[in-house]
Amino acid sequence: MIETKVFEVRDRATNISVAATRFDPDTVRESSILRHVGVDAAAILYTNLSSTRSAIDPYELRDRTNTTTHTFIERNWDDLVSGQLIDVRVILGEALEECESEYED
Repeated sequence: MIETKVFEVRDRATNISVAATRFDPDTVRESSILRHVGVDAAAILYTNLSSTRSAIDPYELRDRTNTTTHTFIERNWDDLVSGQLIDVRVILGEALEECESEYED
């Protein structure tokens, strides 16, 4: 199954939009296609929509905001809802509450 969710990501002086696509192959063919590019199990393709940079490896984008968010999304995929705000400061214990979203419900 392939599923995509979008998130509002906040950090210190940062507001980015992110798309995360979870690849969890249902068929042998899908598994083979993903293995061809080095993905051998369920994986998250993380795309920073503000910069259009994408990665499957959380450490490939090499910055605090994207690495922390990508790892958080991988670990919490089933509990996250598309459109949700993710505050890196809360994840890292620098803040107790998420900041306010800049978008309407």
